[in-house]
Amino acid sequence: DELLEALRGSIALCRTTAQEISALGLSSNLSEGLRLLALRKNRLFGLLCDVDVDEDTARRLPVATATHVYRIVQESLRNAALHGHATQCRLSLRSEGDLVDLAVSDDGEGFDPTGRHGDGLGLKIIRYRAEQFGGTVEITSAPGEGTTVRCRFAL
Repeated sequence: DELLEALRGSIALCRTTAQEISALGLSSNLSEGLRLLALRKNRLFGLLCDVDVDEDTARRLPVATATHVYRIVQESLRNAALHGHATQCRLSLRSEGDLVDLAVSDDGEGFDPTGRHGDGLGLKIIRYRAEQFGGTVEITSAPGEGTTVRCRFAL
């Protein structure tokens, strides 16, 4: 029974991973893709995510930028669940004029961004992706206080 349960869990994880890898055939709808991603993270990790995406902002992003934004959110949620042991998060994508603000905040364990955990592969991936479309990344966290990943960029 334990082996069968482990196998079912592995199959579910493989399906979710496959869906996320191909998810940015998003049918040109970033906001819907982000909502589905949050739903998958809820099913997989029990992470409840409040998604606040400005539809107009999401529509205005070029496909390449939207793809990077999706992957930044994906990695942020994964880090929140796996490393931060978060149970709740908030995802926000808004713009003011031509400046876009993406933020993913969680209620997890937090960490010292200047310490050894602040230079992990996941955060390097997030920074790299932001650089691809001229974005900047700010990580705000402290032990016991959760984490916020904020990415700002011009349209």
